[in-house]
Amino acid sequence: TAAAAGNRPGSRGSSSNLAGKLKIWPLDNLRYYNNLPAQRAAQQQLGHDKVTIPLDLFDYDPKYESAMIRAFGGFVIAADDATAAQLVQKYGISSVTLQGTVSKKGSMSGGWTGSSGGFAKQFWSNKLQSDATAAEIAAVSSHLQQEMAKQQQLEQSRLQAEQNLSTVQQRAQAAAALHELE
Repeated sequence: TAAAAGNRPGSRGSSSNLAGKLKIWPLDNLRYYNNLPAQRAAQQQLGHDKVTIPLDLFDYDPKYESAMIRAFGGFVIAADDATAAQLVQKYGISSVTLQGTVSKKGSMSGGWTGSSGGFAKQFWSNKLQSDATAAEIAAVSSHLQQEMAKQQQLEQSRLQAEQNLSTVQQRAQAAAALHELE
């Protein structure tokens, strides 16, 4: 509701003054600066463990790429202050660290390290662990499917062997009956 929008965290104004801003971007003529090539080059040189590109953390329909780049393409996530400094000085890329420090050309600000290491650090730690667990589940699932296919093949082989045995037994009985008649 309008009152709730005025009371949301980070809004400007009170519930009676609806001063918060909502931006609507028309996708057909959205202007944005695509810094992804430079970000990917920096990530390649500094390492994936040091530089995370926020767009890589989302699955989205390619038709929304311009909006995603506009919203999340301006910064990368740096593992630490030293990496953030390298990103600005060597590559001219703005970044934010897991501790919340924002680094961009001409400034360095922010950050908070609580006794527990901060929400962002815990979030990314959980995200990495979740991704690793998902990859492990996928590998186990694939192995299980392979084993089930092998079991199905063995079951078919067993049924064929039983059928062959039955045929051989019938022929043996017929041969024994013929032999008794002679």
